[in-house]
Amino acid sequence: MQNQTIIKNTVEKTWEDFSPATRIWIYAASRELSGEEVEKLNPVIASFAKNWVSHNLQLKATGFILENRFLILAVDESQAGASGCSIDKSVKFVRDIGDSLQVDFFNRLDFFYYEGEKLKNIHKDQLSTAYKNGEINDDTIFLDTLVQTKEDFESRWKTPLKNSWIKRFL
Repeated sequence: MQNQTIIKNTVEKTWEDFSPATRIWIYAASRELSGEEVEKLNPVIASFAKNWVSHNLQLKATGFILENRFLILAVDESQAGASGCSIDKSVKFVRDIGDSLQVDFFNRLDFFYYEGEKLKNIHKDQLSTAYKNGEINDDTIFLDTLVQTKEDFESRWKTPLKNSWIKRFL
């Protein structure tokens, strides 16, 4: 996918600098973030990534907001791996951002899909009804917020419902 062109932080590490095995975490906001919020958040996220350490070792990390909805953190563990404590720090960081914006980044029961060019979300409990009513179908493009590596992100972040783990909720 063409996500690489929009993924860059102020540390000047570009998406291309990260290996395919780079570990990623995707946090979906409970509402669309405004352009102003994204503009303020991206430098804060980049600063966190620049200073993110594990056992006193600098992590090769990046972070950004994608599509005004997703906070993504990535660590290329070829230099140093993210430890439990460093992951806890990142979770606290995301929780603090959510608290400051009054946004929930930890609701895993909402799924995201495209209706044409428009990004929409649907709660797990509404998925089956929307499918039966034809609002979504096997070819509807869903976003897989559970991908765990850069390689997975690039190959299946956007995938038709028929190829997605989300289909099991129908």
